[in-house]
Amino acid sequence: MITIYTKPNCQPCRMTKKYLTERHIDFTEINGLEHIDQLKDEGFASFPVIKTETDSWAGFNPTKLKTLN
Repeated sequence: MITIYTKPNCQPCRMTKKYLTERHIDFTEINGLEHIDQLKDEGFASFPVIKTETDSWAGFNPTKLKTLN
């Protein structure tokens, strides 16, 4: 399962969602602003935050996204 924490008007968020959608990779989108304190506590400082069962990262990262194919 892939979860993406996003925020409004976030270009890297849009790019990440587009990448996954074009490759038919299912994901759940969550409003990151509603979880901002939790994400900061986990060490994240930018959006989107992508979490999988085995990994997590922030920002549009094509190299990491390719591992989800």
